Amino acid sequence: MALQPHWLDEVLQDCDNADKLIDSFAQSSKLREIATSTVKAGADQRKLYEENPNLCGPTVAQAMRQEFLRGLEEN
Repeated sequence: MALQPHWLDEVLQDCDNADKLIDSFAQSSKLREIATSTVKAGADQRKLYEENPNLCGPTVAQAMRQEFLRGLEEN
């Protein structure tokens, strides 16, 4: 069964080795936007923990992962 088209298909289309895949990711403006929001989510979570040391919530890495996956799904 064919999948619904996704913007990531275009990024992956001509990648037949890891180097091409990495280059394609680096050149993707959407992935750069996702990376930017991912780093911001990490910084925001880090700041929350600094301001509230007893905070119970996702780690910095988990907050970043959540944002990264959200970005992939929404874009």
